[in-house]
Amino acid sequence: MKASFSTLALTAAVASAADFNTTDNDVFAPRVVGGYEAPVGQYTWTVGLRQTQTGRQGCGGSLISPTWVLTAGHCVSGGAPAPKYIAVGTHYLEGNSDGEIIAVKNVVKNPSFSDPLTGNDIALIQLARPSKFTPIKLSKKAVVAGDSVRLLGWGGVGGGSDNVGAQSPVLKQNDFTVLDNSECQSRIQATRDPQLSNWIAGPTHLCAGGIVGQASCKGDSGGPLVRMNADGSSSLVGDVSFGLPCAQGVPDVYGRIAQFAAFIDQTATGHQWDDAAPGPTTAPSRTTPTPPKTPTPPKTPSPPSGICDLYSNACYWPPNGQYYLVPEYDCVVQGGVWCP
Repeated sequence: MKASFSTLALTAAVASAADFNTTDNDVFAPRVVGGYEAPVGQYTWTVGLRQTQTGRQGCGGSLISPTWVLTAGHCVSGGAPAPKYIAVGTHYLEGNSDGEIIAVKNVVKNPSFSDPLTGNDIALIQLARPSKFTPIKLSKKAVVAGDSVRLLGWGGVGGGSDNVGAQSPVLKQNDFTVLDNSECQSRIQATRDPQLSNWIAGPTHLCAGGIVGQASCKGDSGGPLVRMNADGSSSLVGDVSFGLPCAQGVPDVYGRIAQFAAFIDQTATGHQWDDAAPGPTTAPSRTTPTPPKTPTPPKTPSPPSGICDLYSNACYWPPNGQYYLVPEYDCVVQGGVWCP
């Protein structure tokens, strides 16, 4: 009997979720290295997950609506303690001298997440009351190789045997260039790290960076990766997932927000996508304009025999034999096999 994929979780795990939150694991739990201090008050939708009201941030996240925060799945899974408070709009790693501290009401894990290596690294946190700060819009627009993106977090300043150093007491920012998934996969596999020697970059992964001396590093998983728009606004395109030892010239891996649209829309409320059609601003013309031609979507090929015996409404990714909860169109155009 074939089960709906939306009710199942991936079972292949390379490392336990608890590993991603230790302070001595070089592969996971990133934070920003390099970069420079962000302007005070400019990125008030950046949040920190806390265990106490004035304690320092563990993971980071993004305010996507007055009552919902987006973070990484591994920040709230396995051995990671569920956050009790969210620091919204603060410029500082700890304390309560600015911004606001809001209690957590509910944590919703992506049912498709098992570990960052297989993707789907996202979770949503519901706040006990609305935040006064303006949320960031989410982006469904394609993020491709060569695009410029910005990472925000309370990152390490570098130094030491693992190039981590102490966390920054203030919010930092760093700019990177997006890499093609195939290049990212090759460069990460070439490190010969035992956990990543056979790693496959799937459709929910987004890669950026790979510059010596600049990277995400331990301590700020779940934090925002954004596209800076021409009007000065920002759109959320990724959340920090994992990376290798800090700032050694290896790309960092993020969750690709556009691939999580279904999960976000089914779970959160009050959020906005930056490509949502605006309402009319003037009275409509008496002459009905000719509608533009709708592009013909790619033809969905018939799946090979046996591929879709277990799951439905899912995308089978041939390079690693995994299934992902993504829209049919995205699955087909990226080379996946859609299981109806």
